[in-house]
Amino acid sequence: ERALDENHAVSIFVYKWHEEPLVLKQLRVKGAYIHKRKLAPSFAWRILYKFTKLAGLGDSLLLNPYRKIKELRPDRIVVTDGATYYAANDNCLRNLLIRYFQDRYIIISQGNGPYHFPLNRSIAIDFFKKAKKIVFVSENNRQQAFHQLLCELTNSTVIQNPVNVSSFEILDMPEIKDHIHAAMVGRLSVSDKGQDIIISMMAEDFWKASKVRIHIYGKGYDRDYIRSMIAYYKVEDRIFLEGYSTIDEIWEKCQLLIMPSITEGTPLTLLEAMVLGRVCIVTKVGGNNEWIVDGRNGFLADAPTQELFSQKMKEALQNINRWPDRAKRAHIDAMAKLDL
Repeated sequence: ERALDENHAVSIFVYKWHEEPLVLKQLRVKGAYIHKRKLAPSFAWRILYKFTKLAGLGDSLLLNPYRKIKELRPDRIVVTDGATYYAANDNCLRNLLIRYFQDRYIIISQGNGPYHFPLNRSIAIDFFKKAKKIVFVSENNRQQAFHQLLCELTNSTVIQNPVNVSSFEILDMPEIKDHIHAAMVGRLSVSDKGQDIIISMMAEDFWKASKVRIHIYGKGYDRDYIRSMIAYYKVEDRIFLEGYSTIDEIWEKCQLLIMPSITEGTPLTLLEAMVLGRVCIVTKVGGNNEWIVDGRNGFLADAPTQELFSQKMKEALQNINRWPDRAKRAHIDAMAKLDL
């Protein structure tokens, strides 16, 4: 949007989702060109693509779903990558960028984890080295990529994603009455966000007798699985699937943010909660420990396991009288570090 306001031409390449997000409609109105590609290639396309590879024509633009990029001849290409190696593992995108846009493409890795690896390490290294810049959202993610690739990418850097809050002031913490309300906010993906850790934990005798209630916010392909898991562990009276809610709605209700994440970049949910003055309990993955100092401005579980997260939540409950101080410190530390 800012690029459009500054009279740059902007093209946006996205999947053809069933519903178009409002932000895309707004950008189209402002003058952006929106190009949509299929969510999955057709059977005929896969057969043709395999044939062209066998025939030695694997780099042909004819079947490349990104070929429109070449026609537009952009000065810069920014690839927002859900995880570090998605673009590197995408033959069509990788080959097109290297062949036509060397030193003009920028890769932004939104997350990395211990089990994320490229399909081919040498190909991934070559792809990254030929980029204008490789960008990570946490220093831990960047160092993890160096470890996975056995290569230090000298053209890499770390940036912050913009925090999406309407105000940078502390939001009054809801009064604790009958229950303590904890929010899990993020994509409903058990393999990344670890919702299953909390669901099974809440079936333990200690948590059955506790005042803690868990509210799971967000959308994702694991929604039905999570709902079934809540029923399986018989914790329907303690864990609630809330769907999508605004940031203000979440933090007007909840005192705690809990994130038993297995992989992360630097979650905006964490930064938003810190800015608004909430107590955060997170795992030591991604950039979490670059923001949370255990015992100072929040609580940090050493690893995403049920036992360790349960221990850290019990520690938080034992220090409940200090939550206002922790929340205030979280706000101060976040504001000092945020690049607005």
